[in-house]
Amino acid sequence: MIKEIGNEMKSYINDLKDNIKNKEELNYLLERTEKLFDNIFNELNKYADEEEKKLKELKTKQKKQEKRMDEIETKMEYLDENIDNIYKDIYEEDEGEFKINCPYCNFEFSADIDIHQDEIYCPECNNVIELDWSDDTDN
Repeated sequence: MIKEIGNEMKSYINDLKDNIKNKEELNYLLERTEKLFDNIFNELNKYADEEEKKLKELKTKQKKQEKRMDEIETKMEYLDENIDNIYKDIYEEDEGEFKINCPYCNFEFSADIDIHQDEIYCPECNNVIELDWSDDTDN
């Protein structure tokens, strides 16, 4: 963009030199044109500096946001792990191996059962044993 403006400025000055024969008028126009372009370039530089400053501020904010997002992601992973552990503690204990003593033949055996089962058969005497899931640990 700057190169194109520079080329256009050279073309403009050459055009002035080719078409204005009065040296005094030519010098005046060249001087005024130089001042005009100096003002334009100064304003463009100010604008570019402001935009560069804004860009740096945005990059700084973006880095802060990325750091914050990393922190949030780490916390979310931690929470996910804790939720998984809580879920396992609550729901995965529904199944397991229990020792059962048959009330009919006193045969002791182990069985994989879950809390949704109401009964189990004794492998020794084939009697149905009712399962009591109350909190009373003496039964």
